[in-house]
Amino acid sequence: GLKGTLSEAELYAIKARLQGGRLNKARKGELAQMLPVGLVRARDGTVNLDPHIDVQATLRTVFEQFDRLGTANAVLRYFRDHDLQMPRLITSGEDLGQILWQRASYAAIHLVLTNPAYAGAFAFGRRKQAAERIPGEATPRPRLPPDEWQVVVHNVYPAYIPWDQYLANRTRLQQNQGQFANRPGAPRPGEALLQGIVFCARCGRRLLVR
Repeated sequence: GLKGTLSEAELYAIKARLQGGRLNKARKGELAQMLPVGLVRARDGTVNLDPHIDVQATLRTVFEQFDRLGTANAVLRYFRDHDLQMPRLITSGEDLGQILWQRASYAAIHLVLTNPAYAGAFAFGRRKQAAERIPGEATPRPRLPPDEWQVVVHNVYPAYIPWDQYLANRTRLQQNQGQFANRPGAPRPGEALLQGIVFCARCGRRLLVR
């Protein structure tokens, strides 16, 4: 019984030391994470933009159209209307690391707009740890806002957009969720001339035009 107790304590200490070393590397921006599509890691550990021009051009199109149109759904419609596909990185199997082109989806566009790596930043601890974890079961880990991330190190990766633009994009995505209170929402379809572009000068919400 005593040997078993000591073994359990030793395993806990080893786990704590490993987690501490991982966090220390993360604070330096040296922890190797899974890179999103559009960024590749060389053999010497340096990270570069994907050499495929089509991949770079598609990602830049996402950011440019979101800046112009203002919503992820509008960007999705733009991709569908122009028959543009989104690149997806294969993360397992025999084709590990290969690029797969597939039909654009809202989830793929949203992931591009919310990933800090495209702004050149290394981020660690972006999800909240579950209070109680049951072995063998999937435990939900909600995402945290950027100001609550555990570690953020800038200028680690080559950037597609500046950090300020990345934060503005996240804020814009949150404001587009019009079903929640205190958010202006996104422009909606309508026949009025000023539909979706008239705001209240006091609260900033979009006005219903008739």
